[in-house]
Amino acid sequence: AHGLSERELQVLDLVARGATNRMIAKELFLSIRTIEAHMRNVFEKLGVSSRTEAVTEAVRHHWIRLSDNDLK
Repeated sequence: AHGLSERELQVLDLVARGATNRMIAKELFLSIRTIEAHMRNVFEKLGVSSRTEAVTEAVRHHWIRLSDNDLK
């Protein structure tokens, strides 16, 4: 379907919750460059050009879920 790896979905889920690349890197014990690479891969695989578009696609297709608490 989407072709995203588990790690890419994990990164995208954190993006959807408002985390910056720096915050994601710290949480996952990865470098910022690695997070940037994951996001480039997500953009390419989904055919999008922004974090917002990527999150919108993921939520629309139920690849990630947001609770009401995430939207505050």
